[in-house]
Amino acid sequence: MEKYQSFLALLTLKPKHFALLVSAIVAMVIAWETNMFLSSKKPGIDGRRILVAIRDLSEGELITFADFKTIAEEDLSLKMRKARVVTDQQLALVEGQRLIKDITIGTPLLLEAVYPPDATLFSKDIPKGLRAYFVETVTLEMVRPGVKVDLVLKPNRENKDSLILVENALVLSLDKREESSGVVVALSPEEIEWIERNSRLGKIVLAIRNPGEIGGRGALKKDKQGAKKRVKVEMITEGI
Repeated sequence: MEKYQSFLALLTLKPKHFALLVSAIVAMVIAWETNMFLSSKKPGIDGRRILVAIRDLSEGELITFADFKTIAEEDLSLKMRKARVVTDQQLALVEGQRLIKDITIGTPLLLEAVYPPDATLFSKDIPKGLRAYFVETVTLEMVRPGVKVDLVLKPNRENKDSLILVENALVLSLDKREESSGVVVALSPEEIEWIERNSRLGKIVLAIRNPGEIGGRGALKKDKQGAKKRVKVEMITEGI
């Protein structure tokens, strides 16, 4: 009964009022359709953009932004959207890493092509006798996995000299984040202990070594007379 009363009320509207009502309804429908069209064609503020290879990439190549373009996530197939694709916001986490799988042109970059699904495989890259250790640092420019670096302590106090904590450390991976950044390096237990003891005294910066330079390896300490003493660490590697 109420439905019929509502219908009769519409019929009793004056033509001018009825036209205004119809115009309002049409405007609402047009606005809704426009919003649906734009949301389906254009990613919103939170829309993700996916990295896609612009050339064939081989296993072992370093990941650089120049080898990829970005596309909207909705342009991917439904199956690919469910995969662990790398977004442009995650580029900092994978740039400089080496591919562990081939990627063909036009294919999205997957996390599986950068990091092994089995995290234990990462330990195979660590030389025998050493440990993977994360070092928070303020400098990551030009640092890439596989390079050798010296870990240098810059003291908080201005009247203190910088100190080389560890020489010739192998960089295993990078960890770039908005709030902090650092590197994972291969160190001996003794070197880790030495860094833990001194890192609170200042900031750690990285000095990249010349790859052709033949240098010793070890933590640098000071004896009671103040002279620097090198603690030699034997490094046993497989396949290097």
